[in-house]
Amino acid sequence: DDRLHVGDALRFEVTTASTAHTALLALTDAEDEVFQLSPEGNESLEIRGQTLLPGSIVVNNDPEPVLVVLIVRDQPFTHEAISEQLLESRRGTTLEQWTGDHIDGLEWSHIIIPETP
Repeated sequence: DDRLHVGDALRFEVTTASTAHTALLALTDAEDEVFQLSPEGNESLEIRGQTLLPGSIVVNNDPEPVLVVLIVRDQPFTHEAISEQLLESRRGTTLEQWTGDHIDGLEWSHIIIPETP
């Protein structure tokens, strides 16, 4: 069963050929806020090669979809800077409509909707 269920924990692994800087973030339709999932704090994480990102995402029982976004860039960046870009890029759209166009370093995004019993 590939569906996500309440209580499932997700870990993320990133592989790069050279030194890069990454962050895993989340957005919801209800919040005008971006949550930094990994790493903790305001700075991106420097990585090289195969790296398991610190922390995990645990699926809760909130039926609201969550957009999880992985950013990988050559240079360090802050949570504040990427949050502003993400919020601006999705202004006037729902998570389902959001494309991530014009977000430098957007490597992956996926909407998580928990499977409810």
